[in-house]
Amino acid sequence: MTGFTQSDLVSLMTSIGATLETHADGIVQQSARISAIDLILRVLMSNMVAPTKAEIRRASFERIEEAMRAMDSAALPAGYATAWLSEVDALLAALA
Repeated sequence: MTGFTQSDLVSLMTSIGATLETHADGIVQQSARISAIDLILRVLMSNMVAPTKAEIRRASFERIEEAMRAMDSAALPAGYATAWLSEVDALLAALA
């Protein structure tokens, strides 16, 4: 084992379960919101003409840089910035 006792692992899992239960409704709400936004964005982007897509892509870079600076100063969970950049890259690719 890795230095954890069975009791330690049970305690950890109990804590994780309690945290998830406490935040489950909020997580579900945010997930539904993101899914709906994603759907609408994909429909909008598929109906845009190339010059409009290019202008939106160009205008997005300044805001992306601002958000990245804010993330550098914020206490975010591990992996958040990487996940966020992955989503931004996917959206920018859809605008290409």
